[in-house]
Amino acid sequence: YRYQLGIEARPGYIFRINPFLKGETKTGKPIKHLYSTHLKYAFKFQPNSYVNKIYRGVYQGIGLSHYSIDNAAEIGTPIALYLFQGATIANLSPRLSLNYEWNFGLSAGWKPYNKETNPANGMIGSKLNAYMNANFYLKQRLSTKFDLIAGATLTHFSNGNTKFPNAGLNAVDAKVGVIYNL
Repeated sequence: YRYQLGIEARPGYIFRINPFLKGETKTGKPIKHLYSTHLKYAFKFQPNSYVNKIYRGVYQGIGLSHYSIDNAAEIGTPIALYLFQGATIANLSPRLSLNYEWNFGLSAGWKPYNKETNPANGMIGSKLNAYMNANFYLKQRLSTKFDLIAGATLTHFSNGNTKFPNAGLNAVDAKVGVIYNL
C-alpha cells in the first residue's frame, strides 16, 4: 500500500431552503456561508500494481473536519469524523486527472432546536447528525511527494428523521487542498 496525508479548505454556500436559513434568526440575518477545513489520512494500492490498474487509483481513508457556519450562536460549530473513498475517473494528461470522492460520517457540535433556549432554529433537531458529501475534483501531480487538488463538493447534514426538526443543511463548496504522499 501507499499512504497519504491531505489537508483541504472548503468555502461554501448554503442553500437557504427553510425560514431559519432565510433570516428568521435572533439576528434577523440569513445564513449563507460555511467554511470547513479537513485533515485526511488515506491508503491506496501501489501505482503499477495489478489491483490499482483494475480499480483505477482507488483510495480510502478517514477524515476529520471542522465547520464554521454563519450564526454559530444558533447553529453551533460542527466537527465531522468520516470515512471516504475515491478514485480516478479519467487521466487528462500524465500529471492531471479528474477524480471523484464520497464522504460519510457523523457530525457533532450542533446547537439543536430547543423551545426555550434556541426556538428559531427550525433546521437542526439533534446534537449528532449524519454527514454526507460527494465531490469531483482535478488532481495535479506536482512531484512524487505532493499533489494539488481543486474541485467542487455537495454536502448534506441530517439526523435522518430521528428527531424533529430535520430540515437538514445542504451546501455547495469549492475545494482546494494539498496531498502529501508518504
